[in-house]
Amino acid sequence: MRVFYLFFIMTSLCFSQSEPGCDWSFDYTASNATIAIQQSIEAYMECEWIENIFISDFDCPVWLGVFYYDDNGQEQCGGYAQWDNTQSFALAAWGDDPTTPEKDGFSFGDFYEFKLCVDGYEIDYMASDMSTDTPFTSTYSSNGLGNLITLDMEVPETCEELESCEIKLSENFINKKLLKTVDVYGREISTGENSGFVIQIFSDQTVSKTYRF
Repeated sequence: MRVFYLFFIMTSLCFSQSEPGCDWSFDYTASNATIAIQQSIEAYMECEWIENIFISDFDCPVWLGVFYYDDNGQEQCGGYAQWDNTQSFALAAWGDDPTTPEKDGFSFGDFYEFKLCVDGYEIDYMASDMSTDTPFTSTYSSNGLGNLITLDMEVPETCEELESCEIKLSENFINKKLLKTVDVYGREISTGENSGFVIQIFSDQTVSKTYRF
């Protein structure tokens, strides 16, 4: 198992050395944690003009960044990797450098915050779910392992910024229609209305359960 993780980490981190189009930067420090992103991850976004665009549908550069809060409460990038739709990959979350006075990385127990950079457009309205099954944790520790399970994004307004990306939609996806959105009590609500837990019911009898902020 340890040999598998070592190979997985080495090959995946080598893949993530290019630069995203968003204004992200981070410091390489003496410690880091590794977050696994499985090929089977449920990662999608919601736009006003279309529901549930899966990340695998984009035919343009997509980057995943992980963020922490510095001493001033400002979000800072702690690492990023280019999204790979063809295989599982890994994202390094870099730890704070104890030799510098400022916080320039993750501290023990920090939660992971995620953002996407889609063809240079930053998306930060995100909800995520991480595994807590051994050996994974949902918070940072040096040499720790994380496993991202789901990533749900909501892009405000009309997603016009993403129109430069060609979206590859399968025939099944095109024919799949959203029938209605209901709250936990079964009451129908309109798209974008209220925050909290909502359930979307589609024409192919599938449902999507999301939490809106």
